Amino acid sequence: MYKITASRSHEVPLEVLGKKSKGVDIHDRHSAYKALAKKTKRPQQDCWAHLICNAKELAQFYGTDGKRIHETLKRTYKQALKFDHQGTDEDIDKLYKDMKTELIKKPYKSTKCWKFVENLLKEKNSLFQFVKNPEVEATNNRAERGLRHSVIARKISGGNKTPKGAQIYETLTSVYHTLKLRKQSLLTDGQIIIQTSHG
Repeated sequence: MYKITASRSHEVPLEVLGKKSKGVDIHDRHSAYKALAKKTKRPQQDCWAHLICNAKELAQFYGTDGKRIHETLKRTYKQALKFDHQGTDEDIDKLYKDMKTELIKKPYKSTKCWKFVENLLKEKNSLFQFVKNPEVEATNNRAERGLRHSVIARKISGGNKTPKGAQIYETLTSVYHTLKLRKQSLLTDGQIIIQTSHG
């Protein structure tokens, strides 16, 4: 489902997903999702692709401090993937403990690196949902790929000019990509949806 809004606040996913929907929210650690989690009490999964990318930037700008964080996160992620979604809470505890031990074994010269580690270690419950849940992916790459075409379209066109235009675009995009995921055709199956739609 595609939703176009003027805001990136937690109110947007809250309106779409509701407070009581089941499942796990997978995201890029944007602050809106942390606010969403407080309101819904739903389990969260931080995107490891974003975590490792952020750590890579620290390595580029802060030398040894950043490299230690980057290498530790890459190693932890590799170990976590080996469980193939069949891990236990005990496995998660060990992954977290080993990661934490490596991250804090030496002091950081860089305040930026220390803040990153400090905030990361507060998110134990959001780091390893995928280790034990077969329905949870470790990254939000699928969502990122799904958005890519719309991001490019927005850059080329300058965005939607009217609320009605935005609504039409998000509806058509939602239908098109749903059909694509179901391996259906917009030309054939799309007609049936239009003819039976009550929207």
